[in-house]
Amino acid sequence: MAYEFIKSEKTTLLGRVGVGASKEFGSSKQRIEPELNLGMDWARIIDERQKVFATVDLYPSLHKTTDYRLNVQAGYEVIVDPESNFSLKLGLEDRYNSNPGGDRK
Repeated sequence: MAYEFIKSEKTTLLGRVGVGASKEFGSSKQRIEPELNLGMDWARIIDERQKVFATVDLYPSLHKTTDYRLNVQAGYEVIVDPESNFSLKLGLEDRYNSNPGGDRK
C-alpha cells in the first residue's frame, strides 16, 4: 500500500508499507524470512531538465525483531538530449544487512 504525502508540480513524497519475504542463497540460513517493507520515495524537479531523488526501504524481519535490511538510494538526474530522452543519472546506493550471516560484518 502507498500514500502520497506530497504531490505537487515539483515535489513528490510517497510512503509505502507492505509484507514480503526474502531468502539468502549461499548462506547458512536455509529458511524463507518473512519481513515488512517500510519505504519512502522523494523527488524534486529543479527545472525542466534536472531533478534530485531519494528512496529508502527498511525491511524488518517478522521472525527476529533485531534483524533488518536497509536500502538507501539518492541521486541527481539531468536530461542531456530531450529529443531522444537521453539522460545522465548520478547517484549513491547503500545496502545494509544487520545480520549478514557467517563471520561477515
